[in-house]
Amino acid sequence: MPRLFPALAAAAFLCVSGFAWAQSPASPPVADTTPTVKLTAEQHHVIKEIVLKDMNVAKATGNTPSSIGATVPENVQLHQFPPEIANRIPQVRSHVFFVKEDHVYIVSPKDKTIADVIN
Repeated sequence: MPRLFPALAAAAFLCVSGFAWAQSPASPPVADTTPTVKLTAEQHHVIKEIVLKDMNVAKATGNTPSSIGATVPENVQLHQFPPEIANRIPQVRSHVFFVKEDHVYIVSPKDKTIADVIN
């Protein structure tokens, strides 16, 4: 019987430590990266062509958030879409945008969150 005790103790330890691993804290929730503005690939192309090629918009700095759902800081200059885009793509009429690198970030003005990213 003395030989069984170490084996039982080891089995009990494995069971308890396995239970502790199963009870580890949950990871933080993942941000929703689904665009809140529904645009087609053609609409993305139109916006990118007009904003990046025809407009002279100052670009945001490298530390500006760049993922859908992120809040845009107060120091980032947001721009109204020109009438040419607003008339052709009514989904963005009530939104604003900023440019970072060669991407156009569509922003919801009510909560200043990134609604879509045009690459």
